Amino acid sequence: MRRILCSMAAALVIATASFHATAQEVAPESLAASRELMALTKSDQALDQVFTMMTPQVGQMLEQINPDKGPLIRKMLEELLLPEMRKSVPEAIDDIAAIYARNFTAAELADVIAFYKTPTGQKFIDRQPALLTELNQAGQAFGQRAAINALRTIAPKLKEQGIDVPI
Repeated sequence: MRRILCSMAAALVIATASFHATAQEVAPESLAASRELMALTKSDQALDQVFTMMTPQVGQMLEQINPDKGPLIRKMLEELLLPEMRKSVPEAIDDIAAIYARNFTAAELADVIAFYKTPTGQKFIDRQPALLTELNQAGQAFGQRAAINALRTIAPKLKEQGIDVPI
């Protein structure tokens, strides 16, 4: 799940320029409703959580290249990388709002907004950060189990081809 989130965030960052250019192609009322939805659902906080989850992975990559600088790397990422990534949140919100506006009418977005304004909708929003963490952990565990089980199943065929399998 973490890889999925990181891939989504990376795709979002890479695609920002193209989505930003197409933001003008949507109905203004749909775009306004999308922006309201982004604010209501605290999308900025969700993006911040994704960035926070990505930071250790970037740190691990840098520590592999600079094994003797782990503490300094972690400090620098916290002080420099995370704040720099956070600067992109408003643009990302605009891009996400444009995506919603292209896929939903203003009336449909109003229905979604109405749900999120209900007590159940507010609970859903409030629980998202904890759910994201829990889903991330569950996704990683599931992915590992699925990979191990699949490798066990195909290990004989891999070994026939001279490929060692570490299980």
